[in-house]
Amino acid sequence: MTKEKKHDSNAVPRADGNFIVNHDNGQLKMKGRFVKDKLQGEVMTWYVNGKIKRKDEYVLDSLTNGHCYTATGQDTTWYPFYTGFNYGNDIKELYKFVGKNIKYPKEARKKWIEGEVRIQFIIEKDGTLTNEKIIRSVNDQIDQEGLRVLRAAPARWKPALLDGEPYRGHGVLPIVFRIEP
Repeated sequence: MTKEKKHDSNAVPRADGNFIVNHDNGQLKMKGRFVKDKLQGEVMTWYVNGKIKRKDEYVLDSLTNGHCYTATGQDTTWYPFYTGFNYGNDIKELYKFVGKNIKYPKEARKKWIEGEVRIQFIIEKDGTLTNEKIIRSVNDQIDQEGLRVLRAAPARWKPALLDGEPYRGHGVLPIVFRIEP
């Protein structure tokens, strides 16, 4: 028998096993099951008023059947259970911005320092970028330039959605610094 894991209402449940999430008022919010980090079987969610919000069937993260409902219990257009964050219309817009605005640090260029810096960040529920930090360093100058250009990107972030509601999501941006001969 698999143990059920209880999560707070702001957590995306992931792992192996059953999960139950409650609304802040204690009402059931969602329940389902993960197998090898993939949705498996029935996933159901409820509004805070106790009415069913969604009833989906999954086979290893592949939706086989899905229904969504309004807060009054009427059938409505189905939408994905989870949608990751995005930038503008497509994450490629962020890469394009970085490519146009990155400046190779002069001292690093002189010393032929190359590599990939990775920046971890959070996209908050309101679409703001926070908690930017280097998780793979090249050197201080290159790391700081990577942070500068990420922070300079226009505020076009769209938060992740969990059951149609904004969700705080983590991301990693790799930026490759190569000197072209």
